Amino acid sequence: MKQLWLSILLLTVLLAAGIFSSLGARWVQAPVADQLDHAAQAGFSENWELAEDLFRKAQTRWKTYRNALAAITDHGPMEEIDSLFGQLEFYRQAKDPVLFSSLCKRLSLLTEAIAESLSFSWWNLL
Repeated sequence: MKQLWLSILLLTVLLAAGIFSSLGARWVQAPVADQLDHAAQAGFSENWELAEDLFRKAQTRWKTYRNALAAITDHGPMEEIDSLFGQLEFYRQAKDPVLFSSLCKRLSLLTEAIAESLSFSWWNLL
């Protein structure tokens, strides 16, 4: 009987950890995706001051929580995001509105995809 309760406790702890990591990933990634999406719009309209500010905020938040996120997610998309942030810095300096905006949008979609891949949904259970 003792093993049954220990097993139930262990499963409960694992369920809580899974839900917590899912909510944490959404909490971290949603602002990054939103900031990059708004930076893409600002860059396309050549409002560089706003675009650079939003880009910096998104990059800072990404770097702040990157290591914690690396513990629970696949590293492939994370390495791609790091690479794209480096390219985005170059396009920001060149003030190329089309390339800057398209890369911001791509980064926004990738960060949303990471959060979605960790979300609690029935298709993630399959």
